[in-house]
Amino acid sequence: MCEVIIREFIPEQNADDLSHLLPAFLRIWNAKDNLPFVCLTLRPFDEAQARGMMSRHLAAGLRYFGAVDAKGEIRGILVTRTSPCEGFEFANLGVQTEYKRKGIGRALIRHALHLAAQDGFKAVEGKIFADDIPMLRLALDLGFMPIRMEYGRRADGAHIVHMKKCF
Repeated sequence: MCEVIIREFIPEQNADDLSHLLPAFLRIWNAKDNLPFVCLTLRPFDEAQARGMMSRHLAAGLRYFGAVDAKGEIRGILVTRTSPCEGFEFANLGVQTEYKRKGIGRALIRHALHLAAQDGFKAVEGKIFADDIPMLRLALDLGFMPIRMEYGRRADGAHIVHMKKCF
């Protein structure tokens, strides 16, 4: 188990948050074992693209959370999306390759569940690629249930499983 603190980063409003989050985001999202599960096109993210996403995340209802270790390094990132009409979603999750299977993804999802409940939402949804077996297992273990499929969504034809946990 890797001890981490979950902290929100607001890169759109805080230059320090952007300078800390951006390199971690690119490193984690573009890792060979993460990219297929965070990008429909299977194309790596470049810095300009990531900066653009982070420069307008608040209006899109996106929030960034980092799992930060004792050294201050971001080892995992969770992106949530909220909408008063559409609900609460964990939109993306990535953990640094060498820190996988150490409880970081679980801590990030639990944090999302806590935030959703605290903000008055009655459910959390997430989209998980059908070939991301560890993430599917984690979601099922945390009480998520499959509610529908999107077929052939990723560039290589992989399907997406929509998951939902109600409380």
